[in-house]
Amino acid sequence: MNDSAKFVPKSNRHKLWNQKLYRQQYEYLWNTLQDLLPRNIAPTDIDAAIHVGAMVEMGDRFLLIEAKSGTAPLPTGQKLALTRMVDKLGPGSALAVVQQPKTAVTANLDRVKDFTVYGRGKWYPSTLWAGDFAKFITAWVAA
Repeated sequence: MNDSAKFVPKSNRHKLWNQKLYRQQYEYLWNTLQDLLPRNIAPTDIDAAIHVGAMVEMGDRFLLIEAKSGTAPLPTGQKLALTRMVDKLGPGSALAVVQQPKTAVTANLDRVKDFTVYGRGKWYPSTLWAGDFAKFITAWVAA
């Protein structure tokens, strides 16, 4: 096993992101998956996933959060994959795409400058929650 394939404990991942070994492990996984997938299909990540509710058919709701730097758009393939996933997760599930300053090293609710929300087959602007991401989260949890 080479260095890029070694396991990095979850508790240390945030400390190791900028270190060579972790970057190599991440790139190794992505490159390996891309080599195995047909056509131009590429893997994607989910920056955060929150589950609220009991694990039963009725009442299950998921919130997926994808953070983008600056004004970076959500690439078409990633947008399709995430919105299709939300559609399959059922009513009450949503995808929030948050824009953060390019200088943000870690995700932080206080640094969210803009966001859009996908759910029930359509996109909603942040103005529905007065542009306040914490208000959106609170409303989603209470729904």
